[in-house]
Amino acid sequence: MHMTAAKLKDDFVRTYLGERSLGENLRTWHLRFQPKQRDAFKELELWVDVDGMPRQFQIIEHNGDTITIQLSEIRKNEPVPGGIFRLKFPPDTKIIKA
Repeated sequence: MHMTAAKLKDDFVRTYLGERSLGENLRTWHLRFQPKQRDAFKELELWVDVDGMPRQFQIIEHNGDTITIQLSEIRKNEPVPGGIFRLKFPPDTKIIKA
């Protein structure tokens, strides 16, 4: 979510649903966000670990459908080799500079 804390407060009803475990040992805080105006979704539930890292999202649509995304095997601040960003084109590629 890319919005300021003030906008989040203005646009959503926020509810703390308590502490929950994801998996066997992952302690999280379970939050619910409901848009104050009719939005693209009915509500969003978010599970955040004790370090403040979002670990699971659940979007509940107006028709009751849900989308759940769970993040696992998170590696924080791991070095990324610079070469990963070099583009390699086939030799017959025509490059046009604008």
